[in-house]
Amino acid sequence: MSVRAENRRQEADHDGRLRRTLLFTAGVVALAAAAHLADHAIRGELVDDHGLIPEWNHSGWPFREEVTPFTPSLLIPVIFLVGMVMTRRGRLSPRFWLGWATFAAAVVVVVHFVPGPRTETMGVIYRTYVRAGVGPVAGGLAVLVVAVILVGLGALIALAVRGRRTAGRS
Repeated sequence: MSVRAENRRQEADHDGRLRRTLLFTAGVVALAAAAHLADHAIRGELVDDHGLIPEWNHSGWPFREEVTPFTPSLLIPVIFLVGMVMTRRGRLSPRFWLGWATFAAAVVVVVHFVPGPRTETMGVIYRTYVRAGVGPVAGGLAVLVVAVILVGLGALIALAVRGRRTAGRS
């Protein structure tokens, strides 16, 4: 086998590993995002049913009558799924994942960590379950899901940067 052919084979192997790792990581984040959106709906019901602080309800249509920022966020797992399918087919590059994961991470940080009257802090998430009588384990799991999302998005960003660098497009 020529050196050139061997180099092409190694590049193809590397590209395949990177694509599989991107797809796995995106899948984990998509599942965590879907779980977090379900958590929004559950906590919204808990807030209403147990008379908790109304600002803790971060749900919206279709689980409540009003359209809120929650409503368009229902598209997040769908975007991940479409991105995964298109990546698997070779139609999307690490550039997509770099942009999408950066945008999604910024949204998560703003919604969960930037102080404001409707900030959905980790404390709000946890205390909703505890004060509704569901318990600290459920609250802890809900917070853990947000952590998985953030770590996963960071990993996607790092993988995308690595993929772009190794492709010579940094």
